[in-house]
Amino acid sequence: MSRFGCLVVSFIYISVDLVRCSNFLATGDVAEEEARALYQSKLNDDDDVQLAKYVAAMRSSYASLPKNAAGVLGQPAVRHVLNRLFVQSYGWFIEGLEPHSEGVPPAYIRGLLPTGSSGASLHELAAMASSLEELIHTEAEKRLRQVLDIYNIDSSLMMSTKSMGDVLSTYLMVYLKAGNITATGRTSVEARKQVFGRRYAEWDKVKGWLQEKIDEHVDLVTTHVHNVSTLLSIVQDVDKSFHSFFALDCVKLKERLRSLEDKQPGLVPLSTFYNQSLVGHWNFNEKIDYLRSLGAVEESNPKRSNVLSANYVTSRPNCQHVSHMYNLCCRDECESVLAEVERKVGASTTYPDEILSIVSSVSPYGTSEISEDLRVRLRSAALANGKVPIHGRLFAQWMHNVFPRECPYPHQKGTVSLHTAEEWTLKMGHESSQATDEEMSQVVAADTCRVDDDCGMSDFKMLPWSTHEELLETVDNEEVDANGDDDVTSCWPLVLSMVVSVASVVDCAKTSLRNPSSRTRCALMSFGVVLLVCVAFTTGLLNWTSALVLVCYCIARAMMNRMGFMFFNVKRKSDRTSEMKCCV
Repeated sequence: MSRFGCLVVSFIYISVDLVRCSNFLATGDVAEEEARALYQSKLNDDDDVQLAKYVAAMRSSYASLPKNAAGVLGQPAVRHVLNRLFVQSYGWFIEGLEPHSEGVPPAYIRGLLPTGSSGASLHELAAMASSLEELIHTEAEKRLRQVLDIYNIDSSLMMSTKSMGDVLSTYLMVYLKAGNITATGRTSVEARKQVFGRRYAEWDKVKGWLQEKIDEHVDLVTTHVHNVSTLLSIVQDVDKSFHSFFALDCVKLKERLRSLEDKQPGLVPLSTFYNQSLVGHWNFNEKIDYLRSLGAVEESNPKRSNVLSANYVTSRPNCQHVSHMYNLCCRDECESVLAEVERKVGASTTYPDEILSIVSSVSPYGTSEISEDLRVRLRSAALANGKVPIHGRLFAQWMHNVFPRECPYPHQKGTVSLHTAEEWTLKMGHESSQATDEEMSQVVAADTCRVDDDCGMSDFKMLPWSTHEELLETVDNEEVDANGDDDVTSCWPLVLSMVVSVASVVDCAKTSLRNPSSRTRCALMSFGVVLLVCVAFTTGLLNWTSALVLVCYCIARAMMNRMGFMFFNVKRKSDRTSEMKCCV
């Protein structure tokens, strides 16, 4: 063959190989219109088994969540319940649903969530959940078919056990790399898998876990050929259950941080945190500015900065990006406790005593172990009617005080971010999110608490407490400050009582001038009115609007009585004058 002929054949071979080249990064792209169309189809399908499953799964949460003016869940509550559902079920931290999500949500989220001030009923919420699960399964199926194309396997034919193993292990590599891989054929993808296996420390353990999943679906002793349907069921199982393997590292991380605590549970001295990276194998080396942006550092004690272990464990650096739509992160262990509170309360608010009873039933100690200071803090989180919003920031903060190792500190909106290390460095203009050895050594050297047994802890016996409240759904969607606006509104019962008292006393004084025997009766009535107003406020039977209407009515009635009395007196006087004239 001539040289020209060889070039032509080589060009054709390379072109065909490039056509078969697979790039997985765009596999999970979903347009907003596509997501909305899927949602509408789910909404109108009364026979959808998944829909019925999610209605049952979210019924108690839906009943306990605060509703908007239309009597349904507003968008913040929808995000909250969907996020918890998928995190607790499969460990999926779906982008756009997580707390502190910033910017415009992904297109598939915009296509599913309610828009503007509209909300979602339980049926609509279930349709959103079912649509999200189907979109994620569709991404997994597309990835699997791309892997089959790489191996040049016809999806309509049966395959051997070895081919099935190769395809599934490659799929798992694509999953762990979040689709950030390209391959042109069996040879190239197997080479990439060898390199990945050397770099991924636990690849052998992961393959062992995958083999267990295969054994759960296929009896390899009696079955030697397999179809695509079998592979698809295994792939979906991998997506739903891989968090159980990922969570093993979360447990190790949490245990290590607990071993580094000083005197307060849930707080790890920053110097101790950094020292693990300097002398140990743990990579606790995030810059303090990055830790601040993650909400993982606590600096109320001027003598020592601390790492909030629960916030650090659940932060973005400890997540693994595996899908176009979700990440795997360490679970917030508080969510399971809150779910139990929701189930038993069945409403969005409840009294502190009921909370103490429920929390004690799921905690390792009873309510008698919860200090009086913590009980006072729980009562301070209550509204004017004495009930605590169980989805509010103050209740989450109280849970952090009770379970500092398990419950993250709830930062105010807009104060923390979900940036990955790469996103943060790009935004802040830093070369790296990791602190240098010199920076970490300076923090370690500056920690004088190593020779100070107290280290200011006598002034910080309890974890920090902020009075700022944030609710999922409030009137006009406003936030409340427990020591700001609440202090003002808490004065209203007293002010209104004083107004009613003054009006009643004035009325009694004028009446008593005409009838001295009625003084005692008027005084008792005035006292009774004031007492009724106070009781109505404390029990929640009277709100500000009805109270103002009542006060205006009382004042107007008193004024009308005075005017009517004067008119009556004038009339009677004129009548008497007429009578006198007649008699004359």
